[in-house]
Amino acid sequence: MSDYKPLACLPVLPLRGIVVFPGCVTHFDVGRSRSARAVEEAMRADQMIFLVAQRDVQCDEPKKADLYQIGTVAYVRQILRLPGDNMRILVEGKYRAQLTDMIHAEPYLFARAMELDEPGYHAAVPRTQALVRQAHQLFEQFIDLAVKSGQENLLQGSATDDAGELADFIAQNATFGYEDKQKILETLPPVHRLELCVRTMAKELDILRLESEINDQVQQNVNQNQRDYYLREQLHVIREELGEDDDSDADSYRAKIQALKLPKETEEKLLREVSRLRASRPAPPRPPCCAITLIPSSTCRGTRRRRSGWMSSLPRRSSTRIISASSRSKSAFSRRWPCGSWLRSCRGRSSAWSAPRAWARRPSPSRSHAR
Repeated sequence: MSDYKPLACLPVLPLRGIVVFPGCVTHFDVGRSRSARAVEEAMRADQMIFLVAQRDVQCDEPKKADLYQIGTVAYVRQILRLPGDNMRILVEGKYRAQLTDMIHAEPYLFARAMELDEPGYHAAVPRTQALVRQAHQLFEQFIDLAVKSGQENLLQGSATDDAGELADFIAQNATFGYEDKQKILETLPPVHRLELCVRTMAKELDILRLESEINDQVQQNVNQNQRDYYLREQLHVIREELGEDDDSDADSYRAKIQALKLPKETEEKLLREVSRLRASRPAPPRPPCCAITLIPSSTCRGTRRRRSGWMSSLPRRSSTRIISASSRSKSAFSRRWPCGSWLRSCRGRSSAWSAPRAWARRPSPSRSHAR
């Protein structure tokens, strides 16, 4: 019995970046005039067309040398006219075929194609069963990572255990490059085709996982930046409502003090005062039940602001002498007023607004000395 098969003369539709597999239904847009005429010619005949990918996607008028030798004979199921000269067609792959010769290239490509048969295989071999199981697992992982909608349809379509059909279905719906899909299409033995598909899918999953991690990191950084920006804007508005501009004042004082080139000890003291100015907060409203008010934190705040302002405006020698005089007066105040250390410890506390009544009734040092 002869294995000869008659050649099919069919209109040829070159595909850019697309590979259609037998047994799969897919759709794509057609925009080139020669491709549109080839589709129209197929619709006037038996609706059969030869789909073959071109090697260079940038080529607008491919010839036989620009096309792969193996493609898919498909049945055109539906045509949808789009605005302009474009159309969207729905095709169903039937069988693999090899391009033998080109009959003519104008007004559309028309060629002879020979059907290619798939060799048989033993489905009961443990290696084949292991490949089928692994292919199912990898395709499920791919659906979880890359597919946002239509997951159930893809899972139902990949439910077959036939090695060749499973390889074609996975390759058709995966995000492989068209070169990798063309290699799978050109591999005729089903087991070898499924093995190549599994290796390609494993590589694709690694890339998808890396993309997912990068996207998560970028989204996390964007969310954090948006949150920080939102909080800063809120803080800026609140400070404007309260009439405050602490950070700019503190930074200005710090820059002026550093520009004076003061001695290290003097500069450190002034910078500490600036830091206290930034860290301090306005005092809450005075409670009506206070018996006596000591030194509110707002007063200390204003004192620090004035002190930082005029100290940063003084020349180097004057500011050094004033810092020394300030230190001597501070020590003299501590000797004369034993409660001075207690006053300093109360700065910034909520209890600094009121003092014990017993201390308020304590006679002043001047009166006790007079007695």
